[in-house]
Amino acid sequence: MSASSNKQPNKNIKDASKQTQQGRDDEEQAFWDLVDKFVMVANDSSDEIATSTVSSAMLYASARFNAFIASAEAQSADQLKSQRSGAMDFFTGQYKGMLGENLDDYIDNFDDERAE
Repeated sequence: MSASSNKQPNKNIKDASKQTQQGRDDEEQAFWDLVDKFVMVANDSSDEIATSTVSSAMLYASARFNAFIASAEAQSADQLKSQRSGAMDFFTGQYKGMLGENLDDYIDNFDDERAE
């Protein structure tokens, strides 16, 4: 095996690593783009509908979609039933963490938010 052939696998690993990072960056950008779209729909809807109703609708839609995700992962109704508690813990934990982050952001920027 020559020295140059020894370097080729490392180059391929680096290329794969770059592609993996780019995939993560693309996925993260897609995440934030979707967040912005959902918030825009909520804000636009709040012009005509009470914010409490918009909030409830968003929560319900998220719950419905997450129930779909949990059911898609299960092979049977019995399996879904046995995984129900874990799915609820996972999704409510995710929500609690995200809500906490956003509340902290509003607390940290409260005066700036009110000035707009």
